[in-house]
Amino acid sequence: MKLSAFLLALVASLTVAASASAAVPKQCRYLGGKAALLPFPNDAWTKKDSASETGRRLNLPARCAPENAAGTAIDLTDQNRLDGFSPGSQLVLKVPGVNSPKAFKRSKLAPITDIAASLRRKAPIVILDANSRKRQAYWAELDANASRNSRRTILVHPAKNLVEGRRYVVVVRNLRTGSGKKVKPLKGMRKKRKSARLKSILALAKRAKIKAKGIHVAWEFTVGSEQSLQSRLLRMRDDAFAKLGDTDLADTRVDGKAPAFKVTGVEAYTPEENPQLLRRVTGTFQVPCYLSSPGCGPGGRLNLGADGLPAQAPGSEQTARFVCVIPRAAQQAAGRGSLYGHGLLGDADEATKGTSIWLMAQESNMTFCATDWSGMSTEDVGNTAEILKDLSKFPELADRLQQGILNFMYLGRLMRHPQGLSADPAFQVGDHAAFALGNLFYDGNSQGGILGGALTAVSPDFRRAVLGVPGMNFSLLLTRSSNWKTYGAVFNPAYPDEASRPLALSLIQLLWDRSESDGWAAHITSDPPPGTPNHEVLMHVARGDHQVTTAAADIMARTIGARANPNPLFPGVSDEKTPLWGIETIPAFPYAGSAIIYWEPGGGLARVPKQPLTNTPEHLGVDPHGDPRYTQIARQQKSAFLTADGKVIDVCNGGPCQAEKDPARP
Repeated sequence: MKLSAFLLALVASLTVAASASAAVPKQCRYLGGKAALLPFPNDAWTKKDSASETGRRLNLPARCAPENAAGTAIDLTDQNRLDGFSPGSQLVLKVPGVNSPKAFKRSKLAPITDIAASLRRKAPIVILDANSRKRQAYWAELDANASRNSRRTILVHPAKNLVEGRRYVVVVRNLRTGSGKKVKPLKGMRKKRKSARLKSILALAKRAKIKAKGIHVAWEFTVGSEQSLQSRLLRMRDDAFAKLGDTDLADTRVDGKAPAFKVTGVEAYTPEENPQLLRRVTGTFQVPCYLSSPGCGPGGRLNLGADGLPAQAPGSEQTARFVCVIPRAAQQAAGRGSLYGHGLLGDADEATKGTSIWLMAQESNMTFCATDWSGMSTEDVGNTAEILKDLSKFPELADRLQQGILNFMYLGRLMRHPQGLSADPAFQVGDHAAFALGNLFYDGNSQGGILGGALTAVSPDFRRAVLGVPGMNFSLLLTRSSNWKTYGAVFNPAYPDEASRPLALSLIQLLWDRSESDGWAAHITSDPPPGTPNHEVLMHVARGDHQVTTAAADIMARTIGARANPNPLFPGVSDEKTPLWGIETIPAFPYAGSAIIYWEPGGGLARVPKQPLTNTPEHLGVDPHGDPRYTQIARQQKSAFLTADGKVIDVCNGGPCQAEKDPARP
């Protein structure tokens, strides 16, 4: 059964309920607001904790969480272990009367097309860094997925990730309804102005020259610390590599032994069968398992030790599989080795199915090896469908994804170790190995770009990565993706209250951060985690992408410091007042640093219209999602970057980059 058919078949099993109409408990409302846990994120739902890095701990009340159609509230136990909120997830608020495009415009909220408006002196929403009192850029939008104005929330997206461990103050003021009436302050804003919390918030706003008059609501929230976001995966990595005998990963030496592996199949091709590939090698390798499920299969959660960090259950291992493709070019000389990261809920076989990978392998003499992204692979489809029906199960996905990242690191070590893959006869070509051991690289697309950012941040064995059609922050990505038509068909009936869906996605984002680019972005290209080398990244983006919104790629570029082409876009293809606002340009080529390169869809400028400006999956034209990887000059740019001292080269003659309609593409 096809993936979409499998998921859609589950819809019939859901009990569809009417939108929630029960009164919201008082303990779930902030300053007299009517929506549970909104505005969110909010330190009102935290408590003091002197043992945490931020001095706080999330304290989200169990009875306040969104409920599914069966009446089951999201279990927030794992979220409440965190010491702060996501550095990049959306802010969600509900303002009476500000729920229509007309009200949005009258209130002069900064739209996605004018991020600069969020920093204006009279901006109606202000996000302040409590340390510096500097304003943080963002864009706001109404949830266009709600069918009625009364169910619409306002979503606010930071244009660049917020700083870990930092406290932020949000002020919402001078809003107007669709009829032009001024929005009154929440009752609690008037009654509790003398409370210590609100006095502190308003005092900081005053120092930032924001007047108290006209404020509808103000609140504060704390972003989680590095320790809270990263400690689990880093513990797994360090413990697993110590078992190999390597206790100093920052020096990138290959110390200790190679992971245990077994080659299970070799498929050789004639030039007529495959002009690019010489052979396909499959096998398995052993990775310490940190999940409670047997063999680290779907449905397990991290096995936590007494210190609250992952611990390997005695003798527990995952038998992960690998798939490698060796190009014909390897017959002339040993080439380069690279990991490959597959797309949404796919598997390692993607490395042998896509002709773009064959072309990249042959043109650059690169042997690509892939494994499944445990947690979001084909093997996880059934469990993912169950999670969509009950988000209390979401830790099963987030935890297994961290195991999946560890699996990729172990496969990387197999590609670099003298007793690893290259020593096996399956990887010998004539009198030499198919690839040299000196340097390893990473190339991933779509989900492989989203999760590949987290892998890049922690990887000890490669220092350069290409992230194809990437983005970050799944709470932003999901409803904008054409894939959401399939997954939303399961999620939406399961969570029938339209007003609570954005909050539900923000709540699971808190856990997703540990295993996707959003939680690691500040450390991908600078300030690496302890025991980790520096990395550089080349992002390839498809303008008008139907599956991964380019808005998410822009946020990623701003956060990791990736620079764009001096002339990144053709005139007239963007609705933004300042296209690629806040992203610096490359001063000169070749460029030694991280970059974001936009690719205009192949087949001409008319092929893809301007991308949607709402958080919906509605797109027109042909999806350009795969265009960059099927473009020869794009592959040339990737190849030049994926070398020991690689640089970003200009393959577009100083202007915007145009993808080609490659005849080799299926």
